[in-house]
Amino acid sequence: MSQPLPPEIIDPLLLMSIGTLLLGQAPWNRDRNIFSAAGLGLFGLFWALRVPEFLSVGDVVDAAFSLLALPFFLRLAMELVKNAGENGGGGKGEHATNISAGLEMLVGAVAFGSLLYFLFAKIPLLSGYAIKMVADQTAFLASITGGPYTIGALDYTDSIWYSPGFYPGSGVTSPILRPDGSEVVRIEFACTGVQSIIVFAMPIIFTKRAGWREKKTALVATSPTIYILNLIRNWSIIYMVDSLGYTPEFAHNVVGKTGSLVAMVLLAVLVFRIVPGILDDLTDIYHLFVPPKNRGKSSS
Repeated sequence: MSQPLPPEIIDPLLLMSIGTLLLGQAPWNRDRNIFSAAGLGLFGLFWALRVPEFLSVGDVVDAAFSLLALPFFLRLAMELVKNAGENGGGGKGEHATNISAGLEMLVGAVAFGSLLYFLFAKIPLLSGYAIKMVADQTAFLASITGGPYTIGALDYTDSIWYSPGFYPGSGVTSPILRPDGSEVVRIEFACTGVQSIIVFAMPIIFTKRAGWREKKTALVATSPTIYILNLIRNWSIIYMVDSLGYTPEFAHNVVGKTGSLVAMVLLAVLVFRIVPGILDDLTDIYHLFVPPKNRGKSSS
């Protein structure tokens, strides 16, 4: 199984998973846990079915994470189903769900984060604005150390309203051009930093263990920083390709991804310092997979 699945299968599955997750967030829904569990299961299946897509372009790392997403989300879904059974469905009132604050945070973050991200990813008209802005600013930075570089017109491979599937370069892209008109790199939605901003912003917004003052501080500290670091990453790829002679694949897949990983870890540490409750939320999730040891259990 090496060929990516057609969008006729992947896209409806994504739509069903996000829709079901959002129903699980509705305050009026008396079966919120059940809907959230179903949405998480479908979301895990969506990522698992994308493994052939990543393998077809040699992206083993993303393929591995996509495969692990299925058991991860199924375990969360099992916890929600278990709790729903104990509470007659669960989902109405502040404490009716009786799930950990960490699981509640994660379900909300996945539901609304996925909605926001895939609106951009699936509607080229929206992602085109972000791509053009990032391409313009990347070309400006790259022109300081080389070039001058310019950007080409936005290249829509599909309708401006809908991009089927998730193939590399699908939807809309923008080339960055050398002075002779040749293309050095092509900016696509994955190069805008929107995904990383959402990954950090959603847990901050949905954690129950912090006030809005802490949340605003964390959002201001991380979101602009991620955007600026992403521009620097894009510039560095162009510099390595045109000035240092590295291949685009090495500059992007090795140096670029390694630098992004280090930056995300450092930013995560910063978030934990500003909003310590998020670390407690993650501990809740960890304990779903590795139960805490009972220490000093006394009997009376």
